[in-house]
Amino acid sequence: MASWHSSFVSASKVGSQFVQQYYDVLQHQPEFTHRFYNGSSTMIRVDGDSTQTASAVSQIHKLVQSLPCSRIEIKTVNSVESRFEGIIVAVSGSVKSDCFSGYREFVQTFFLAPDEKKKDYMAMVDVFHFVSQEDLSGVVYAKDPIDIHYIKRDDSESVEDFLFRFTNETSQILGADEKMKISGFVLGVRDDELVEKLHENIPQTVKDMIDRVKGFVRGKKARAIKNVRCNFSASVPMNDPNQYCEFHQVVGHYTDDCVLLKKEIEEAVQTGNLARLVEEIKYRKGDYSFDANQKESDDEHPKRKKIRMEEPITSPDCIDTQRTSGVKGGSDSFESSMEQPQPITSPANQTNDSQEGP
Repeated sequence: MASWHSSFVSASKVGSQFVQQYYDVLQHQPEFTHRFYNGSSTMIRVDGDSTQTASAVSQIHKLVQSLPCSRIEIKTVNSVESRFEGIIVAVSGSVKSDCFSGYREFVQTFFLAPDEKKKDYMAMVDVFHFVSQEDLSGVVYAKDPIDIHYIKRDDSESVEDFLFRFTNETSQILGADEKMKISGFVLGVRDDELVEKLHENIPQTVKDMIDRVKGFVRGKKARAIKNVRCNFSASVPMNDPNQYCEFHQVVGHYTDDCVLLKKEIEEAVQTGNLARLVEEIKYRKGDYSFDANQKESDDEHPKRKKIRMEEPITSPDCIDTQRTSGVKGGSDSFESSMEQPQPITSPANQTNDSQEGP
């Protein structure tokens, strides 16, 4: 219950204190809500076409207990002085209850009258009305400056988004000075680090506060980017060393998966050179040397010639001179030349037996 001290207390302050106390008790201790009323109080609850009325404290208590509220969100509070030192308080918000799913919008109006015995304001009239979005369309409620302190940042809302919403909502509240807006933002932002920064040097204007908050947000983002550690996965090697091709004698793929070998086998089957291809593969593996005097020479087969170009270059001592010059000697001369390579001498050291001296 809002305390009544003297006529110097403003209507907005009394209304704000009453709303804060009333809805806190209604949500957490509803069994004590009847203490805001007396024997002359009247409560009316309107829900569509249904209207319920209670005119005694016991009836009011029973009506309040019939609608348990698990969560109440207050959107607007407006207070104005009335006759006989009374105050009219208009509240709008949303309520969540086990009696229905989700939230429902409501408008509640109180007529508060001073009680000289208790030195408190008592709710003499209470009209609670469930409303729909159609009922609220076109209705504009004037906000009281005290509403600034009810603007809070949500858990899922960033500081930057809250700053935008706060400045937008406070621009529609008339009569709120710079200091009230600054204090309202500090209370509602719910960011300990930012509040500590603002308390170190309290801003004197809203513009100064906005600039400092934006600078704080930029600095926080920069620190977050700096602290990011990029974990890149190890690059996959292009050639798998565990895979070996006996045809090419290289790693990177299996012999059974060799596309070029498959094409060679298909062409060898079509041309009747499959036996020669098998001998060549065995020669590559070092099993034995094959007869180069076959039906088709390497120079006449463009793809097999290409394979020769892909073979590793050996030293001059291992070059088969008879194979490069021709195959007239047959397989015997080829094998003998492989077994006994001829040494290479320079022209200066060679002697020409056919030439006679001067």
